[in-house]
Amino acid sequence: MRRGISTSLPRVSPRGFVVVDTETTGLRDPARVIEIALIFPSPNGKVEASWTSLLKGDGSAGGRHLERIHGIRDEDLTRAPTFAKLANPILESLHGRTVFAHNAKFDRARLNYELGLLRRRKLDELGCTMYLGSHLGHGILRLSEATKRFGVPLASAHAAHEAVHGHGKTRLLNEHFRCHPRIARWFNSVFYGDSLHVLTDVSAMTSHERGLAWVDVSGKAERPHIGRSWVNHSEAEAAAKLVSELACDGLSVGVVSPFAAQAGLIEKLVEASVDSETLNSANFVVGTAHRLQGDERDAVIFSCCVTPGTLKSTVRWIEDTRNLVNVAVSRARQRLIILGHPAIDAIESPTLSSLRAFAFENREDQMVPRRVDSHAEAVLLESMLKYGLNPVAKIEVEGFELDFAVFVGSRRINIEVDGDHHLDQGDPRTLSSFRPASPQRISAGCSSR
Repeated sequence: MRRGISTSLPRVSPRGFVVVDTETTGLRDPARVIEIALIFPSPNGKVEASWTSLLKGDGSAGGRHLERIHGIRDEDLTRAPTFAKLANPILESLHGRTVFAHNAKFDRARLNYELGLLRRRKLDELGCTMYLGSHLGHGILRLSEATKRFGVPLASAHAAHEAVHGHGKTRLLNEHFRCHPRIARWFNSVFYGDSLHVLTDVSAMTSHERGLAWVDVSGKAERPHIGRSWVNHSEAEAAAKLVSELACDGLSVGVVSPFAAQAGLIEKLVEASVDSETLNSANFVVGTAHRLQGDERDAVIFSCCVTPGTLKSTVRWIEDTRNLVNVAVSRARQRLIILGHPAIDAIESPTLSSLRAFAFENREDQMVPRRVDSHAEAVLLESMLKYGLNPVAKIEVEGFELDFAVFVGSRRINIEVDGDHHLDQGDPRTLSSFRPASPQRISAGCSSR
């Protein structure tokens, strides 16, 4: 078991991920962190570096009961560094990377207790791999279940390095099964560096309209009489109307806003305009992102609430906790409808601005004729043109971007070519309007479906 003392953290670039785990002297304050491990995967999941060390805490490992669990003795901590000595390099190594932990609520609380003792700024949200399993369609996974599901040997769940690294074997949970591909494409790009493989089966989706849409609402964000939250009456009224329409279409419906007061206002308007039987049938839920974490709905309405004139500190808070936007939008299986101000760019929230830009730039039936992304695609394109075919490149069908589409009379053929961003086995995607090409008909040595 790789346990020891180290005060030298690896130098890493500010991009990719960090996976963190701690061993502690208890579950609640004033329990101390006595071991910490950090693993640094790149955006594509390759481990770039790792680091682990015992920490002194208050000099106690927590007693015999905890020693039997984590295997750390008081004497092991005698020469261990304090958290105070390592706080700066630890925080620097987290900067710019998306931070994950398993049961992140616990590790964040323990690390924030240590930071609080030093009067340092506490950590904001951490991504949680326990709930990431649900996000990717596997359900909420305990550590032992996750390692077994993804084939990662685990000698001990109570050795920090072992818990985050496994037994010399790492897997990135990068297969996504929940959201319509057009929804997943946004958060895959903005939060995951396009490292997710989107495998959603769209054939089972019943909604006529699917994917991601932005609705401009020229409302005004205001502070309610009580509290420090925000409301936007125009967006709340639009959300209530959409809930009624979606519920009547037989979809399960959720509404999310960054602000609890806005969620409360929407709930009040919905309950006043939609009968309880319809809402129960739609499994209706409304709240902040925390309310839907680990959950999902056929359709999700996201009310941005903020408008020009909103306090800059409020907008900074949205950006500082931008992972909650990711949580919110990734709850939607079939439809994601964002309600936001048409001048969202003036608010200086890159995350919300990118949502609007993506929605308007990625409408259905857009295509980029003749674009190729690899040498193999270029060779195949040249060959198809030589033999009189007239392929269309990069057409979008059901949210999936096809490499080439060939129209022969009434036949429509989908051709997919090479690359690890394509899937060769077990691909559940069903495109109702296109059929895969026969491999025998493809030249240039390229694989196809």
